[in-house]
Amino acid sequence: MAEDRAHDDTSSALQAKLADDKVLKLTTSILIGNGLRVSADEQRKWLRNRIESIANPLREKMLNLIHLSDKDILNEKKREAAMQD
Repeated sequence: MAEDRAHDDTSSALQAKLADDKVLKLTTSILIGNGLRVSADEQRKWLRNRIESIANPLREKMLNLIHLSDKDILNEKKREAAMQD
């Protein structure tokens, strides 16, 4: 889902970069490839940050639940409170 969309976005961005006259005028495939690698790396970093921004709060909520005692986890109000922290 999100990974597929990110892959498609990266692919489209790289194809657009290849169609750019500045890139086409570069003299070697190494120079072209370096530009494409930088672009792909930026996309990976953006996706990694996006995933972390979603996963970290969820991870914290799960840890709050994990740290509840057996008695407290059976208490709906305490579970809800743990998920709100």
